[in-house]
Amino acid sequence: MVGKTNRKGRSIALLAALVLALVAVALIFQAGVADAAPASGGTLIYEADALLEDESATASLRAQGNCCGIVWSGDAQLFFLSKRNPATHSPSPSTSRPAAPTTSPRF
Repeated sequence: MVGKTNRKGRSIALLAALVLALVAVALIFQAGVADAAPASGGTLIYEADALLEDESATASLRAQGNCCGIVWSGDAQLFFLSKRNPATHSPSPSTSRPAAPTTSPRF
């Protein structure tokens, strides 16, 4: 009887440790990672809503529309898929409207 109780006690202890570890991991993921502050002042960002697919790309470059619950600014983004290194592409901004610089503390 003592041997069976010991094994049962160990099983319960291992199960409790596993549950605690899973709860700890869940809490860590739920808390997330805090946004890092920029290294120096505001960073100037140009939003490129109107980039065109560029024929000088050395890899697949396509416009990717909104999909699967994700809505892109300007309803599209460029998707550049490279399967070799080095791969390049030179974006061609559309001249249909002037670019507006924005600042963001997140980048």
